[in-house]
Amino acid sequence: MILLRPLSTLLLLGLLTISGAYAADSRYRSWREDDKVQNIVDQLRDLVTEAEKERAADRRFLRDLRSLVSAYDKPWGLEVLHDSFRDDDFNHNPKWRVSSGTFFVDRETGLRSIVEETTVAATQKPKTKQPRSSGDFGVDLAAAIFGAVLESPNHKSTPAATPKPQKLTPNPAVIETTVKLSNAFSLELELRANNANEGLELGIENKGGGYWISYRPGNPGHYELLRTTPRGMSLIEQTDQGPTLDDDASHQLNWTRDTAGFMRIRLDGALLMEVSDRSFRKSFDRLMVRNLGGDFAIRELSLMGVEKGRR
Repeated sequence: MILLRPLSTLLLLGLLTISGAYAADSRYRSWREDDKVQNIVDQLRDLVTEAEKERAADRRFLRDLRSLVSAYDKPWGLEVLHDSFRDDDFNHNPKWRVSSGTFFVDRETGLRSIVEETTVAATQKPKTKQPRSSGDFGVDLAAAIFGAVLESPNHKSTPAATPKPQKLTPNPAVIETTVKLSNAFSLELELRANNANEGLELGIENKGGGYWISYRPGNPGHYELLRTTPRGMSLIEQTDQGPTLDDDASHQLNWTRDTAGFMRIRLDGALLMEVSDRSFRKSFDRLMVRNLGGDFAIRELSLMGVEKGRR
């Protein structure tokens, strides 16, 4: 018979309570029941923290239990931002600011930005004249004789190769809005992409930095979760198993971060990435969208935070 310490017993009882609360179909639970479950999650998370400090249970057990608690942790009850862009304007209620590039509202697809590659003809760099010296006379004479030989009728010269045109990607199109967002958040948006030749990035930041989701086109698509600080940008997690967005179809993106710093990213309901990062403890104050190249549109966007006083 296995004897559990009192704190471990409480952890198991809390876990069973959560499981029982979620046993019924979530469609028939009222908001009061959801709030009750969240209170249980908060208490159980505190017990896990205490157990870690007192080493009251196996580390692997506590790690798995914290991960399971995070799966039920849904503290976001405060709507911070909602925009469907159906008013054909992004300059008020809420106000978005364009720092580079062009954004506009399309009645069918929402907030839209198009960043296209441009093609320019390759040109040779102009030659700059260097000051002549007294020793250059012999060199100039040899060049003149060689040029006369090339221009003679009996000499067949090789035609110069035609320079290939070069593709240039213009600067990214960037738009942002100011928010009062807690450290824990839930971001949901409906996204559509077409001709996504470079990719798209979504960022939630404060003055000290923040987190970004980066998408690069491909089949499958490449996704990264990045951390930004005044010292630069670093990779937290990445995957090449995500679906491609470059199909002109609507996709649902969900990005959550709980009060313990555990983040999950889902695309069309499927789990894309999950990772814990506690680099930032303060609240966030802006949401940013960066179009690196392609045709992207956002229709529905909802950003939820945690009310003050909730742990």
